[in-house]
Amino acid sequence: MTQVNVSSQEVTQVKNAFGHHVRRCCASCMRKTIDEEGRRLCKVMPLVLKPCDCCPRWKMNRACERAGMSMGRVKRKAYLLYVATVRDEENEAIQLGLMTERKCKSREQLRSEFEKEHGSIWEI
Repeated sequence: MTQVNVSSQEVTQVKNAFGHHVRRCCASCMRKTIDEEGRRLCKVMPLVLKPCDCCPRWKMNRACERAGMSMGRVKRKAYLLYVATVRDEENEAIQLGLMTERKCKSREQLRSEFEKEHGSIWEI
């Protein structure tokens, strides 16, 4: 296969059903595959595509279609790192026999401790 530069279509972004903008390109296409050399290939057209290219048969992939579906919130990275650190320390103490699993902090305890020191656990 040869590398073909497929011209971008006029519309570079579209909105999914939940109102999130999705860029029309090879990366957001459901027909994209990646070969063993890491190149992006089109399943329909025998093309090797560049990441920003978009062919006429572009169709939004499932991940982009579902973006925003849960309408949920995102936890702060600092909170996730805090929880991971506390859990690592607890696991280490359990392995050393310094504490039992019953003495591990609950999610609610971790959340309240974090919120006292750093504010809300939510990014969005």
